Amino acid sequence: MLLSLQNWELIPLKRLEVLSNEKNKYLNRDQKMLIEKIISRTELQNPEEKDKFFISLEKNISAFSRHDYDLGKCKIMAPPILTTSEVPIQVKPYRTPAKYREELKFRLNKMLEAGVIEESLTPWANNLVLVAKGDGQLRPCVDFRPLNRITVTDPYPLPKMEEMIHKAAGKSWYSSLDLSSGFWQIPLDKESSYKCGIITEWGLYEMKRLPFGLKNAPSIFQRTMNKVLKGIKNVSLYIDDILVHTNSVEEHIEILEQVFSRLKENGLKLKGEKCKFFMRKCIYLGHEISRKGYKPAQSNCETIKRFPSPKNAKEVKRFIGMTSFFRKFIPNFANTAAPLNQLTRGRENFKWTEIENKAFETLKRELLNSLCLRAPNYDQPFHLFCDASSVAYAGALMQSDNGTDLHSIGYWSRMLNEVESKLPATHNELAAIYYAITYFKPIIYGGKLIIYTDHRPLTFLFSKASTNVKLNRWLLALQEIEPNIVYLEGSANKVADALSRVPVPWTVAVPPPNEDIPYLMNFSAEKLNKEILEREIQNDPILKIVYNYIKNGWSEEISEDLRPYFLIRDRLAIKSNLIIKRPEEQIIIPEILRIKILELIHHAHFGVVRSKAKARKIIWWPKINQDIENFIGGCIICQKFRPNEPQTASENSWPEAKLPLERVHIDLAGPFCGTNFLLLVDAYSRYPFGYQLKSTTSTSIIKKLKEIFSMFGPPKCLVSDNGPQFVSHEFECFMENYGIKHMKSPPYHPQSNGLCERFVRTFKSGILKIIDKG
Repeated sequence: MLLSLQNWELIPLKRLEVLSNEKNKYLNRDQKMLIEKIISRTELQNPEEKDKFFISLEKNISAFSRHDYDLGKCKIMAPPILTTSEVPIQVKPYRTPAKYREELKFRLNKMLEAGVIEESLTPWANNLVLVAKGDGQLRPCVDFRPLNRITVTDPYPLPKMEEMIHKAAGKSWYSSLDLSSGFWQIPLDKESSYKCGIITEWGLYEMKRLPFGLKNAPSIFQRTMNKVLKGIKNVSLYIDDILVHTNSVEEHIEILEQVFSRLKENGLKLKGEKCKFFMRKCIYLGHEISRKGYKPAQSNCETIKRFPSPKNAKEVKRFIGMTSFFRKFIPNFANTAAPLNQLTRGRENFKWTEIENKAFETLKRELLNSLCLRAPNYDQPFHLFCDASSVAYAGALMQSDNGTDLHSIGYWSRMLNEVESKLPATHNELAAIYYAITYFKPIIYGGKLIIYTDHRPLTFLFSKASTNVKLNRWLLALQEIEPNIVYLEGSANKVADALSRVPVPWTVAVPPPNEDIPYLMNFSAEKLNKEILEREIQNDPILKIVYNYIKNGWSEEISEDLRPYFLIRDRLAIKSNLIIKRPEEQIIIPEILRIKILELIHHAHFGVVRSKAKARKIIWWPKINQDIENFIGGCIICQKFRPNEPQTASENSWPEAKLPLERVHIDLAGPFCGTNFLLLVDAYSRYPFGYQLKSTTSTSIIKKLKEIFSMFGPPKCLVSDNGPQFVSHEFECFMENYGIKHMKSPPYHPQSNGLCERFVRTFKSGILKIIDKG
């Protein structure tokens, strides 16, 4: 009879019901009630489909736990917990409130019976706490913060939430599966179990199963479940959230049976009360997913809806943080939130006006009425609509199923910083496209992309090379996407009209007349501007003639003063009343301003080579290299701090580094005006780092290095001199804990630490020059 059930699709419905009733006698009362409860919560309407699912549940009833502590035991053991120190962590036990003492004791006994913990003699002691679960029950958890601080991070990646949602959205049927205390079903090895010791009022225990709160627990669980469900299609897995999604009931039952089978094979059990099968829509990773697409879960929207008007900057940040998670659903989020972001930049003089309140209410309304986004169809072209205003960039990615009507894939926006807000329109319009494509690149890469803009100059910019370095960099980066760019007038741009429903409307900036003039230098903007250049060109006796020759044509007979310009006449042009040398777009500087320019170039007192390189990017005049050499050669401050003795080659030649952070050189500089600096140089990239120190003790240096390593990672090898800070026991232990090979230069010969010694000299010279200059 059991074998005949495998071919249930060939059996008439009435006969199927008889078989089901006969098989029911093998189920106990609780199992029958569980199956009936699961069936009653489905959205299946067809009785035949219900019967098929009923049979499937009967066959796989052993995949469901009978009660909270009927836990499975996975056949895949968790990887060992590695720590940077083997010194046991020991803490004093928390005092349990009298109200929860009996509850905690009861839970501990249940965990003992279920094999989750066992009594132990472990010297590792972590505190036990009770945490309320979503269903109101209390769950015993361990405060692993001390252990987590010394645990080596498991690099196994968690899936991208957005990719999981895109994979699941747009299907007809959904089933959400929940493991019964999933983490507790994965066994630990003996050594790891020993480290997960628990101290309570009733004695010491150790975790035999993977505990909640452990630093690497999510990665371990994700790795395990990926192995268990490997190869099953139409299953999305994010840690313990298992979602089956299909377009047909038959396929859905088939995949569910595969999942049930894998779980049983690997010793895992589901919690039937929390599983939901055959839903038309479901909540997954904070989103409501359905055939139409996906949108924010209503529970999250209600939380934001009830959020009171902020009373201080901290509450504003909290609100922005809550809404930012769903910013892809709100067109031009950054523009709308701009007034609120302004309040977070200073805690003093907090003023909540009508403008901020309007932005606050608008964001809540937009989220409550948010559009349902579609999952991308990678066989169809993508349509990207971009715009830039005076305060924000924004983009909308869309697709069409029938070639006419567009539906939304996602929205993106961000505020402009202070520098970007001052850029010309063409820069910002192209920047909006560049950053929008960068954001959507994981979706659109490899597909056909059509970009729509209401800024006509961009259509020409994509078809020919620009003379602006930054624009060229963006254009080159966009070439691999191979986009088609289409100009739409504001009246014809329906998507722009849809996006304009935000309270702070998008504006199309009018390009200023000098938008294509490259800026001289950021630091010189206050001292030298375009108006001064225009005036002095007309006052310069030589450049005035050159200016007229460029406009009206060159004469065959010219004076000796004009010869340098005559030789490059084909490369000279007039742009916005300035004389430009192509193709570098260098501005020709009038003679009266050249000393001022040289002072600006040499402001930081760098050498001749760097100063020439800095100058040739943006300016030119005849014999500019010679003028730079003469100017720097006559600099009193540079002469004062020039080394007295020539630097000798290092006696210790280091091998060439093949990778970043393969070898890092470290040294101290100072004190300068009572301040010391920690300097590091990467041997591969020659990239220097400089950090201010409060003191030069080993403790202070270690603290700073931990900050640096948290950002860039630790190097394989660290080279230092024999300073007491670097040869102390504390520093050597730090190196050993981080697995860093520590090499020291020979005593009395610090030059062997060549890279950092050179940087120290450069750094010291620069600091002293600045101090001397006042």
